[in-house]
Amino acid sequence: MALRPESWLHLAQELPLGRKARRTHDCGPGTCLIVEHTELGWSAWCHRCSDKGWKPKPLPSLQERQARQAAKLAADEAIRNDPVPPMPPVFDVQQWPLAGRVWLYKAALFVEDIEKLGIYYHEASNRVVIPVLDEGKLVYWQARCIDGKGPKYLNPVVEKGSVLPRYGSGDCIVLTEDILSAYRCGMAAEGWCLMGTNLHRTLLSRIMRDGRPVVVWLDPDWDRPGRPGQAAAAEVCRTLALAGVPHANIESKRDPKMHSRAEVAAYIEEALQRARHNAAPSAQAQEGVPAPAQDRQPASL
Repeated sequence: MALRPESWLHLAQELPLGRKARRTHDCGPGTCLIVEHTELGWSAWCHRCSDKGWKPKPLPSLQERQARQAAKLAADEAIRNDPVPPMPPVFDVQQWPLAGRVWLYKAALFVEDIEKLGIYYHEASNRVVIPVLDEGKLVYWQARCIDGKGPKYLNPVVEKGSVLPRYGSGDCIVLTEDILSAYRCGMAAEGWCLMGTNLHRTLLSRIMRDGRPVVVWLDPDWDRPGRPGQAAAAEVCRTLALAGVPHANIESKRDPKMHSRAEVAAYIEEALQRARHNAAPSAQAQEGVPAPAQDRQPASL
């Protein structure tokens, strides 16, 4: 026997789309009732009654679906064109949708890490927002879609190579593709995020001035044809070699952020030892900063 709609439906309908919450039920004390609002309808489950409730939504018309999609695209574009990250923030992780929490937990981030990074949930866009700070000043942000309905990431448009998320400190620099991987590597060394797979000239100049060995740890991409992450890593290593920078590449089983903390530290330590043996400067390095692959002109035939 299903739960009576009057005992739970109004509670579920009060929730924003995509949210789930615990509420009291008329069967007794305590928050034994879980209600949820999805695109398909409203649902409930009472732990004390061991019963459920379901109320489907009317199917939207084609015009309604088109209008909803147009509004979503317009909202995403407004977020992308605003230098200020989407507001208001929800910092309490327990109030986020499960998918937002799981994405960060899978990257081995604890609640303390999430708070330290200032990561929050933006309800209107249903995105998890990662702010990037430089000496305490906001310089960039990234809003990650958690329901697969829209671009995976939204972020302000900036000049390539002008933003460098950095985390931690150590005997070497670890170059990663994404912010969370850079943060995780920053627990064992100093993680620098390339914001992709290209080593831009401005970042190469910083690396050369820094002087420390570099560990390149881009995504292994075992499931993608051509393994673009490792192809890019090879190009980054060639650029570092031309610049005379001691370096080593890591080809791991999973993305950096998906490994345990002990595994991250072990991978970096092993690669650092290899990088130290790769310290002979090249002849080209004496001539200045070489152009990374994306900046080089093709040779004349």
